[in-house]
Amino acid sequence: MKIVKRIFNKIRFGRPFASKKKGRQVFRPRTVTKQTYSSFQQKNSPSRLKRMLKRIGGIFTRMKTVETPGRSPRQRTRNASVFTACLIVLGLVALVFMSRGWVASFFSGVEYFEVQDNVVIDGCRVTTPAEIRELGEIRYHTNLFTINEGKLAAILGRHPWISEVTVDRIWPNKLQIHVVEHVPEALILQGDAGREQLFYMDNRGVPFIAVRQGQDLDFPVVTGIGNFPEPDKRKEILADVLHFLKLVKTNNPNLPAQSISEIHLDKTEGIVVYLVDYPFPIFFGTGGVGKKYKQLQDVLGVLYKHRKDGMQISQVEYIRMDYLTNKVLVAQSGPG
Repeated sequence: MKIVKRIFNKIRFGRPFASKKKGRQVFRPRTVTKQTYSSFQQKNSPSRLKRMLKRIGGIFTRMKTVETPGRSPRQRTRNASVFTACLIVLGLVALVFMSRGWVASFFSGVEYFEVQDNVVIDGCRVTTPAEIRELGEIRYHTNLFTINEGKLAAILGRHPWISEVTVDRIWPNKLQIHVVEHVPEALILQGDAGREQLFYMDNRGVPFIAVRQGQDLDFPVVTGIGNFPEPDKRKEILADVLHFLKLVKTNNPNLPAQSISEIHLDKTEGIVVYLVDYPFPIFFGTGGVGKKYKQLQDVLGVLYKHRKDGMQISQVEYIRMDYLTNKVLVAQSGPG
């Protein structure tokens, strides 16, 4: 019985046992394992864009799930929304800048944005609007998208009479140009010895264009600028000259602007003024321009009155404004 029971257990649990005869084996039942099968599905590899979007989505997911100590869920959600909005805005701005050239190229051929006759140019005195349009190559069919305000202003600023230019594009098809021209305050004689030439000088002491034949010469002439080759000294004495010219433009009856013929710059004497109607020099010196101008007005007022004491302006040899402190020396020829 024990032998039969042993054989039965071996058959039941699938245990192999050798036969007494060599080369034979007793039957062993097959071991059955439980397996599951799923239907075949074809998987397509995700595209690069989908992978990138999935990665970005994962970043935002982690941002929402990571808890920051001290912050409420509502505050964390609001911060994530603000961050998302900022990213969207930055993306749109980058897209606009990247496509700006394409957009300008596309709309540059649209007739709706052509300036045609909608060009307003003001501030011209010596120059003309037609000259400005020609210099800036502003044609009838010029498209507003093809105009660069900075470049156009730089081109127009090369004109010798133009000091400043402002260019504004007014959409969809209007161009406005404001011109500020140099205003001549005097003529200045400068250049190498024997090759001097007259230039117009503005209220900043800048010679901006050479005087041509037939142009207006009714300005005081500044001479002797070559006596001050040092930039600092030249700037200092030109500042006194410009101050004096500003004062004479008030047109005091005794010293109007049209009465000034020449303003000579001397290395020793400083500013020397010559009048149109009288040849004597007025040694003005340097510094204290306002005070000396007032004193010169008073002196000329006295000389113009032809007093009985014989002091007449026709007999004056020179006037020295810097003779002594608060003193003016009037040298007269002839008796007295």
